[in-house]
This record gives sequence, structure tokens and C-alpha cells, in this order.
Amino acid sequence: MFSVRKSNGFIRLCHEATGYINNLSEFAEETSSLETDQLVARLEDLTGTIENFTKIEPPTIAEDIHQELTNNSEALLEITNSIVDQGEITVE
Repeated sequence: MFSVRKSNGFIRLCHEATGYINNLSEFAEETSSLETDQLVARLEDLTGTIENFTKIEPPTIAEDIHQELTNNSEALLEITNSIVDQGEITVE
């Protein structure tokens, strides 16, 4: 049976995932208008956002969805860290 506690956990994860995806979308939209130093700062913020999202403990019902988002986020995190560490930022 789907308990209130599980329901609240699922709703919390949905809220967190929605905010996370919105944050990624906003980043994608604003990158072309940022100066290099602003972009580096935004990438560093994005790194923290990604790391925080991957640490969320999902309720059992949402484990598969969260794992898929986490896998994609970890790939994005590797790319983001590489860009920041190497200083190779090209805005097209």
C-alpha cells in the first residue's frame, strides 16, 4: 500500500527533480549571453547543484527514475568539471 510517508517522499523528489531540471534549462538558455568569468561562476554553481541532486535519497517507488537522472547528472558533472578545470570554455 502507498503510505502517506511514501507519498510525501515521492512528492518531495518530484519537486526536487523539477527544480533541478528547471535549473539545467535556465543554464542552457543563459550560457550564450554570459561573459567567460560569469560562465565559469555559473558552471561552478551548476556543479554544486548537480552534486546536491545526486545525493538525494529517493523513495523506493522513484529509485529507477532517480538513478537514471543521477547517471545523466554524473556524466554532466564530469564534463562540467573538465571544462572548469581546464579552462576551456567556448561560447558559440
